[in-house]
Amino acid sequence: MKTNFLFILLLFSSQLLLAQVPADAVAIEDAAFNAHFQKGRMPVVTGKVINLTPEEISKTQVTYTLITPFEQDKFGIERNCSLSPDGSFTLTLDYPFPYQQIWISVGELFYAGIYANTELSLELDANLLKPEGGHFNGPGIRYLGKDGPLNTYLNNKVLFKREEWLRLSAAVREVRSLAGKITYPEYQKKYDSVYALFRAMDTEYIRQNPSPFAWLIVNETESDYYSHLCVDYDNQIIPKELFEKIKKHKAYVTSNDGMMFYNYLFGYTDMFSGYHPDAATRAKKKTHVLDSLFASPKADFLKIKCSAANPKDQARVLEVLTPTLKTEWCRQLLQQKFREMSDNLTAINKALAETKSSSAKNLGRFLGDMPFGAKLYRADSLEAGELLAALRSVHNNKGLFIDFWATWCSPCISEFPFSRKLHDQVKDQPVEFIYLCTSESADFEKWKLLIGEHQLAGTHIFVNKNTLNRLMEMFSGSGFPSYAFIDRHGKFQPGVIHRPSHMTREDLVELLKE
Repeated sequence: MKTNFLFILLLFSSQLLLAQVPADAVAIEDAAFNAHFQKGRMPVVTGKVINLTPEEISKTQVTYTLITPFEQDKFGIERNCSLSPDGSFTLTLDYPFPYQQIWISVGELFYAGIYANTELSLELDANLLKPEGGHFNGPGIRYLGKDGPLNTYLNNKVLFKREEWLRLSAAVREVRSLAGKITYPEYQKKYDSVYALFRAMDTEYIRQNPSPFAWLIVNETESDYYSHLCVDYDNQIIPKELFEKIKKHKAYVTSNDGMMFYNYLFGYTDMFSGYHPDAATRAKKKTHVLDSLFASPKADFLKIKCSAANPKDQARVLEVLTPTLKTEWCRQLLQQKFREMSDNLTAINKALAETKSSSAKNLGRFLGDMPFGAKLYRADSLEAGELLAALRSVHNNKGLFIDFWATWCSPCISEFPFSRKLHDQVKDQPVEFIYLCTSESADFEKWKLLIGEHQLAGTHIFVNKNTLNRLMEMFSGSGFPSYAFIDRHGKFQPGVIHRPSHMTREDLVELLKE
């Protein structure tokens, strides 16, 4: 028994040695990343679907989400594009983040998390992928270009002992549900025992599949391991020895696991900075804590997660943060994000001012009324500004409570009973509830059924996904559900409303006052 244990220990140690981080690897939190960012060498991601008919090509959409290191509500940037007549496509990236994960769907043919570091080309054979579609890797999926071997290796890892991995993930969720219910030493012991099995699975895959990219697998698991600990020690100070390990950890992959680690670490530091309702004061307190805990590159990187929904508040946040930033790329990125926020606000105000040339027909094709006070429309070809102007024109002198949702979004649907209750409570007020549902991966009939099931009074529009994506971008929303409020004077009021379950009649009445 002792011999077997030593053999396993040596085997595990040897695999970790094979998976050591290369000397030239650069993490976003490293000082060296500044030079990498300034060079701006954007990764290139292209693809081509072969063996599709012209009609199939015209109907196939590529949707993708770029994982980013921004604040929690900008964690993923959603985009889409169409196939060219020859079946090819190109993804648009904004920044040269290392090993940036992109979650991509090509119609019903393909779904995977891919990684862009230098240059990647996808080749998808529709004949081999139909009718069930391919996930991650397999027949009909080829990863080519400089990043081809990287993507083949990491996506094969996703499929390695998949059922066992899913069972372990369920075990992690079960253990995490005990956080705060048992002593933290007991919790840590249970938590570590599950992650020991994850690490053993990594080791087995690396042993069977030696690769220069093995270190990325180890790094991703460690990011996942540490990120949950930052959350699960809720209102508890993490033991000093463990926190020192967390502080030293670097995520080298701009992925779900890697960026969640930083988001959760940023959230954990609220333990020391506390909360303040004023965004600038909150940023000042947070900055002091981050500078006291981390060296400047890491502290500066975490500071870019300080944000405010209102451009005026964000300008004040920038005034607080900018003098403390020693890392140029962080300063540039914060300023750029502020310009984008200001530009989107200008676009909203411009659309809201163009109500004279708009009418109800600009809401899309009218589908009919429902007996409980719902009006249904379908907008297949409207521009975002046109739709916004029409909403303001049709509901002039009313506040607009806008709900962005999707038929496949469970959190969206779980808010509907609260939305209906809130609507019933303010029937005497000048406000219209607007429900904008994306057409992306949506079932039109299910959309109508859900409205009927929840008896949601108000204006309901089934919106072309490109139009809705642009609208959400304008309102600084990046996921479902998102909410926005336009006051009775036609002015967008950023950040003043939340999920209906978190709002009262008094909250909304206050917003509707002259």
